[in-house]
Amino acid sequence: GGEEVTGGEGVAGPVQCVSCEVAVGALAGVLGENATEAEVEAALDLVCYIPPPFFYKPCLALINKTYDVLLEHLQSPGAPERVCAALGICPPPATTTTTTTST
Repeated sequence: GGEEVTGGEGVAGPVQCVSCEVAVGALAGVLGENATEAEVEAALDLVCYIPPPFFYKPCLALINKTYDVLLEHLQSPGAPERVCAALGICPPPATTTTTTTST
């Protein structure tokens, strides 16, 4: 085999972070503001095919686990950074404004 994938699945790193942001950005672009749940689910499944192949399974697992977080942040400005940070894939976006984030 010639596959050299370093790091285990589920280990967040720069590649996963970029992949996540690309996927979420594509998702936000595809869906627009008034997407139905069915449209969101179909788009989420498609989006997991975009990044490198090793990201597909973790991507689906993440979506299933964090569907509400995705929906919550998807419509907001800066969605890719917010979603991926909320999922723990990327470091939190560097913002100087302190807003109270409570769930």
